[in-house]
Amino acid sequence: MKAWMARFAVSAAVLLGGASGCIDFEQEGAFFCKQYPERCDPGPSDEQNPPTGSDGPTGEGEAGAPEIIEAHQSATLVLSRGTIRLRISTRNADNGPLEFAWSAPTGTLGAPVNGATTSEVIWTAPPCMPQGGMPEVTVAVTNALRRSASKKFIVVTTPCVTLSAGNAHSMNLRSTGIPWAWGNNEFGQLGDGTNTYSATPVQVSGLSGVLTFSAGNNAQHVLALGTDGSVWSWGANWYGQLGDGTATHRSAPMQVSDSSDVVAMSAGGNFSLAVLSDGTVRAWGYNADGELGDGTTTHRSTPVPVSALSEVVMASAGDQHALAMRSDGTVWAWGYNTSGQVGNGTITNRLAPVKVNELSGVVAVSAGGQHSLALSSDGTVWAWGYNENGALGDGSTTQRPTPVRVSGLRDVVAISAGYLHSLALHKNGTVSAWGSNTFNQLGDGSTTPHSPTPVQVRGLSNVVAISAGRNHSLAVREDGTLWAWGSNAAGRLGDGTTIQRATPVQVSP
Repeated sequence: MKAWMARFAVSAAVLLGGASGCIDFEQEGAFFCKQYPERCDPGPSDEQNPPTGSDGPTGEGEAGAPEIIEAHQSATLVLSRGTIRLRISTRNADNGPLEFAWSAPTGTLGAPVNGATTSEVIWTAPPCMPQGGMPEVTVAVTNALRRSASKKFIVVTTPCVTLSAGNAHSMNLRSTGIPWAWGNNEFGQLGDGTNTYSATPVQVSGLSGVLTFSAGNNAQHVLALGTDGSVWSWGANWYGQLGDGTATHRSAPMQVSDSSDVVAMSAGGNFSLAVLSDGTVRAWGYNADGELGDGTTTHRSTPVPVSALSEVVMASAGDQHALAMRSDGTVWAWGYNTSGQVGNGTITNRLAPVKVNELSGVVAVSAGGQHSLALSSDGTVWAWGYNENGALGDGSTTQRPTPVRVSGLRDVVAISAGYLHSLALHKNGTVSAWGSNTFNQLGDGSTTPHSPTPVQVRGLSNVVAISAGRNHSLAVREDGTLWAWGSNAAGRLGDGTTIQRATPVQVSP
């Protein structure tokens, strides 16, 4: 597995539309890096590379080239396998014929509909894209003088999660579509058919062709999504969070009841979420504080619809609250809210979704223990909720019931909220961390109990995926190696020991 999730990498998802339905990370990563080497190696500084917009009136062109006078896209965010309509209008000084050429590194482009000065195309998203993936659909227009202008459109779809840090265990999805796990196994959360802890990775039993999965930052159960849209679960099941109609713990995968046509899912503290292909959300498990968003406080051992929520592209389950990102870039939340983690300006629990205040243009969300994160399309990060340990990263320890900007972060491409700490992946492949550091989960080598502003994780570069757990953190580098730091109780760092680590160590192969 080499360079399988390069900066803004999206090509690993291309093969998902094929007959096998499995991700060939090596082949697709190598192909992408060959075409886009600047996205597989650390580029110039962030100051030299501000985020690229996706909907400007004009494109770039050379002298004498046609002018792109209008550019339109029907949406920036789209559900798995959804469509986006892209269109440009041009002006050509010599009034001669124009040629239009559309290209995309992932997904599928339909046949363009060209006019004398206009061109329109429909882009269909792949089943999912690697963490941080925001591909650019490009159109080039050329006149009779062979002068050209071009326009780039950024598109975002459902993420593929291939790395997940849970309560005291960890998960990784290998290029074969087979999940591996290590750490605590008290409730069977490693999925190997036993309850034996493991300080090195073990293969999950009887499961292959997995598209994505979730272990949750405080969860002791795991969800996995098959390429056929089915959801599988294992681990703790006190409140029916496995969704199989029982309260029986499972040490090997079982299919969630009535699960089909699912495109994304997320494991919370004791509950679970699934996004369907029609943009609606299902939930099951613990519900005393409204975690399931169905307007009740009744626990459910099989999936029920989340109330009045549609056009959802991404959902994230925290310890006792949930977030959903809609295709219009707005964020909705529900559940436990005593620290303001729902983000609507109150500290009242919400049994059904409410809109998070003052947020738009969001491309990713992550729900933590009692705090929430959102990534904006401009590469900035916003946070709200519990902040006693500095998990919001705004330089204070003040609880925030509405979003505030995380200090000093820019050009971020992925986020992950842990139980009391947070991680951000930058475009240049470095990782920032903030919040609680009681177990060295910030990875900066310090013994400072917490940091209310971001610090750089020591010794990590060329990172392509991140995940924050309860008291530990994980990262994948573009060479496919896994790295971990923080608490190592039960062997959750996967290095064959139970020694706590203040800086990243490599997970055993």
